[in-house]
Amino acid sequence: MSDTGDTQEDIEALKAEIAKMEAEAAEHEAAEAAANPGVTPVTVVDDGVKKDGNSVYVGQVEYTCTPEDLVTHFKSCGKVERVTIMCDKISGKPKGE
Repeated sequence: MSDTGDTQEDIEALKAEIAKMEAEAAEHEAAEAAANPGVTPVTVVDDGVKKDGNSVYVGQVEYTCTPEDLVTHFKSCGKVERVTIMCDKISGKPKGE
């Protein structure tokens, strides 16, 4: 007996789900860019935290804080490559304090 067929189907289903999620994220980013022209794009994470080897987590940030505010605040520490603001999945508003 071989489960290869089932495994391949599972992999294809996961790939399809990932593609769907990526398309939804791209739509969300496009809508945000259209709603806020001239604003630096921000990676929005609703449940997890995207991280790399040089990430810093900053908590208790005010709701009104913008990515540009954070870049300005931390520029003396070095180059800021990305700002991620945790947002509510439904409202799209920053989770803040």
